[in-house]
Amino acid sequence: MCPCGRRHTRTSITICPVYGLRPSNKRGSLSFLASIPREEQWREHYEQQLAETLSRMRGRPFEKAPIVKTVHVFNWVLNHADCYRYLGTSIGDMKDRIDDFAAHHPVLQAWHSQCTWPPMFDHAYDYHRTVYEEHSVLNWFRGILQTDGGLDSSKMSVQWCRNALRMVTPHMWICRALLQQVDRTALEAVAQVTETNDAFKIVLRQGQGLDDLELALLPVLPVESVRVHTR
Repeated sequence: MCPCGRRHTRTSITICPVYGLRPSNKRGSLSFLASIPREEQWREHYEQQLAETLSRMRGRPFEKAPIVKTVHVFNWVLNHADCYRYLGTSIGDMKDRIDDFAAHHPVLQAWHSQCTWPPMFDHAYDYHRTVYEEHSVLNWFRGILQTDGGLDSSKMSVQWCRNALRMVTPHMWICRALLQQVDRTALEAVAQVTETNDAFKIVLRQGQGLDDLELALLPVLPVESVRVHTR
């Protein structure tokens, strides 16, 4: 917990790719990526690795696809009345803002939640993992593939974000590609699902637990879902 003993309210959104650009080391800037043989070798390696990883996770073939970067937007507010008052916002307003954003932009995934610390993955570096990725076979030390130690450089790509749900919260959004991989009837039994701008808002129903939502979304969580069976 932060020194003041308060939790953070946060919204995180991963949106459309930025073609031909890659974030530079300077925060808030973009620079063109030089086309050099070493970079091409890197892309070829991770495109193949990502396709093989998804294939192993889901138990069905995934074609190799270009590693295309995404844009990650986040907003943190210290959960204290003075902070909300100073910023002229509220928890409800933050939910409305993320919903409005998703209604006007091509969102891949988005979440609204409260947490003790601002999550490291909100810094949007490839190697920062969500709690689901950290506790799966995809963390820094373990990997699904025998040929590599883990998947640490492609989690902010379109291919990953369209096929692996990085986070689960009571108020969230997913793209159509993710929705099509789950049982919608099972999902709607635990959450309200509404479509806007080819994305789907998911809100946990009253009386349902987050673990119920996790089970409904299991086919797209960043785990070897093909090996997990529910009763």
